[in-house]
Amino acid sequence: LPFLYLNSFGNIGYINDQYHERITKDLLPYDFNNPLCCKTKSYSNESVLHIRGFLWEMPRKGKKRGYEELSPIKVATELIDKKNNSSYRKVGLVGRLPAVVQNYTQILLRYNIQARHIQDQNPMQDFCFLLSGTTLLGYTMSTYAIMAAYWGNATTANLYSLKSPERIANDINNDNSYFVRYNFTNPILRKRIQFTLYNNEEQDRIEQLESNVTDSNSNQYE
Repeated sequence: LPFLYLNSFGNIGYINDQYHERITKDLLPYDFNNPLCCKTKSYSNESVLHIRGFLWEMPRKGKKRGYEELSPIKVATELIDKKNNSSYRKVGLVGRLPAVVQNYTQILLRYNIQARHIQDQNPMQDFCFLLSGTTLLGYTMSTYAIMAAYWGNATTANLYSLKSPERIANDINNDNSYFVRYNFTNPILRKRIQFTLYNNEEQDRIEQLESNVTDSNSNQYE
């Protein structure tokens, strides 16, 4: 098996940017027609969505450390619903925690999104499912989602970050470090990967309160 040796590890950075073609050619022996590699493939008009479920693994410290993902409702109403792309309305979901993925799937169905939970697969088959999608959705804290965006068949990969009070508190340099992004030089990755930023529900409430206070103060001087 081929190996890639790095001095340091980072999900997003120059290694994949600079050596994208060589990595996808030499280090990815995935056979999409082999069920041992790819048990299930995405439909041609279906997005693929990776749900990592960090908070279920780290219920006490996950949010504080910045591992909160978009809630199921936010995925339905913002990550999917606000995109003017019909393929976003059909979504195949995978993740390592079946109960978590099933919860997302059920809520997406309530929002009239054609969601299906891909399960009973091993991790390699889950990753191959993500590679097979032409539209990929995932969280920037997830190595699975990022690597699938780099190495897969997606023409569009939307990798999102989350803005929350906890992540803002950890932004000690005030440089919006909670918004993970990268300026690619590789033309394939530059065209394919979009970095987006969404609020969690608590951050929405805070910004709405701040907006109301600002409007109230402005009205006093009119």
